[in-house]
Amino acid sequence: MRVRLNHLVLLVVALLMLAGCDWPMTGIRLPLPSDGSTGGTQRGMVVHVADGDTIWVRIGDDEFKVRYIGIDAPELARDGSPAESWAEASRERNRALVLGREVELVRDILEVDRYGRLLRHVYVDDVWVNELLVREGLARAHRYPPDITHQNALDAAQAEARAERRGIWSE
Repeated sequence: MRVRLNHLVLLVVALLMLAGCDWPMTGIRLPLPSDGSTGGTQRGMVVHVADGDTIWVRIGDDEFKVRYIGIDAPELARDGSPAESWAEASRERNRALVLGREVELVRDILEVDRYGRLLRHVYVDDVWVNELLVREGLARAHRYPPDITHQNALDAAQAEARAERRGIWSE
């Protein structure tokens, strides 16, 4: 019970910080492949943020569900299961970064996952959102082969977040 209360307090503090702060977007730019094997790009407007690693993007007249490549954000509450620690903070940070903004979507190897979601590296301005969420401790780096072309950069961002005890690594 005490641990759950501590998690709730941390979540409230994190949300208050998110609401009161204009966090800089200091992510790194993902190097685009030069061999032509990956990197199909699209531009679209983010119309909904489902959680810390999934968004809906309007491209032309269509809307697509997009799953960020190489990361896994804490899960929100659903089907009677409670939310994981930092799930709300992850979603709110993702919203602050991309909602209502034009993004660039960069494909790696696979076009879609088994759920029909587009698999993409997501950029807003020149910021690689996937990497930024990991570096801030709001998502974990996670390998989903074969889309691992830039996984080393995500692993490095996670190592930094862990060393600095940011977000999910602060507990």
